[in-house]
Amino acid sequence: MGNKKVPLEKVIVAQIKKSLDKYYPGFYFKTHGGPFQRAGLPDIIGVHRGRFIAIEVKRPGREDTLTELQQSTIDLINLAGGISFMATSPDQVGETLGRRLRESRP
Repeated sequence: MGNKKVPLEKVIVAQIKKSLDKYYPGFYFKTHGGPFQRAGLPDIIGVHRGRFIAIEVKRPGREDTLTELQQSTIDLINLAGGISFMATSPDQVGETLGRRLRESRP
């Protein structure tokens, strides 16, 4: 595998937001945890064509660091009709979001 450097999570978030703006235009923002915010919210929250989207970003190889609270939040968003998932790259977001949007068409 070599010494390929894994980008920082904030770099991956920026890449994903750029990709979302290009391929799934809408309104997106990065959440920043703090004492006045609900714990477990995904890193990127937004809306594309009326669909609520929430993405928890992890560094490649760190997928196993998804906490129970983060998974529970993802599950609740999906149960409520939104689209939520964990991703490690813009390509993964594009594949997953594209599939989920196609599956949920009326």
